[in-house]
Parts: sequence; structure tokens; C-alpha cells
Amino acid sequence: MIGLSAFHVLLIIAFAVVVIALDVLALIRIVRLREGVTGRVILWVLLILLLPVVGAIAVLIAAPKAPSRDSA
Repeated sequence: MIGLSAFHVLLIIAFAVVVIALDVLALIRIVRLREGVTGRVILWVLLILLLPVVGAIAVLIAAPKAPSRDSA
């Protein structure tokens, strides 16, 4: 090993869990758009997969909102 303490290992694991949780939330938000498979949806998914932290934050901030259920 490269001399990592138990604290550093736990810190790395915690960071990984946070990144995965952000990615899952971002992907759920994209799926809820109900646009089908369009170029825009594919670009959002690629952004999340290629740049997990930046992509997830960008989706959570800039992606369009899902249509509300209370439209009537």
C-alpha cells in the first residue's frame, strides 16, 4: 500500500459515496424529464458519465425541471 491511514481510506470512501449519490440524483432528474431519448438527454447523461462531479452539479443546477403533476 502507499501508506494511507485508516482515516484517509474512510475519507476516500466517503467522497466516493457522495459522488455516486450525486450522480444517481442527477440521472433520476434527467429520467423524470420524460423527453424520451433526445440529443439533449444523451448529452446530459454523457456529461454525468464523463465528468461525474461537474456533470452532476451542472444537471442539478442547470437542467430543466420535470413537468409538475399539478397542471390542472
